[in-house]
Amino acid sequence: MPTLSIELLEEKNPDAVELLDVLACFSGKDIPTAILRDGSTALPNGLLRQTLTNPTRFDAAIASLISFSLVQKTSDGISIKSTIQEEVQRTVSERGPFEKVLKSAMCVLGEALSSDVFSVSKIKLHQRYQPHFLTCYSLAKKSAIRSLELATLISKALTYMYERCTYDFVYELAQTALSIRRDYLGEKTYETTKSMIQLAEFYQGWLYYKKAETLLPQGKRSVWCFSFGFTSTSWKPTFIWWIYTIIGKTQPKLVEY
Repeated sequence: MPTLSIELLEEKNPDAVELLDVLACFSGKDIPTAILRDGSTALPNGLLRQTLTNPTRFDAAIASLISFSLVQKTSDGISIKSTIQEEVQRTVSERGPFEKVLKSAMCVLGEALSSDVFSVSKIKLHQRYQPHFLTCYSLAKKSAIRSLELATLISKALTYMYERCTYDFVYELAQTALSIRRDYLGEKTYETTKSMIQLAEFYQGWLYYKKAETLLPQGKRSVWCFSFGFTSTSWKPTFIWWIYTIIGKTQPKLVEY
């Protein structure tokens, strides 16, 4: 029985239980270990981060999960059966707030996702990670969880999903991220402005130009900022909109780029 296995595992290797809880928030068919390794740095300091950032502890946790028949090893990741996944989600709620575990999963996935789709490798990364995003989003929606971790995850996922999902679903995602950021951060912040632009770009793509224009503040002017993001291999230019309310009479217009 999964419940008995989880109880025994908790006594033998607490790291493995922390890992299993997060795995239960992803799509169970194929979870690349790269998600966990690449996304671990975004986690606050704690048992889960220590497990994921320490190769020895991470490998030992996976080995324990396999030995208890809770997960199976794939070519470059892990799979978990739906029955076990559901049982883990249930036991997580009994052991503590499920929201905390789901936030950790969304934080990890959000960090692992690329913020753009400017190369084939990044497109493939988004394509492979999309089932895990959809699972996290579904769980958050089902549990009525609205957090900044969810908004960040949606914002990154949208860069790939604009032209690959239905109008209604992408609209729901973009509106959810914007609403969360407005509630938590207010109107005039980088994150909220980015979500406004993403929704405006979505409207523009469907030729709803008037709707796109309404997302610009009631201000009279747009200020453009140019910034550079550094990666280990290259400097990556990124355009960022930053919109403020400035006195004037000219009505804002949608900028095409």
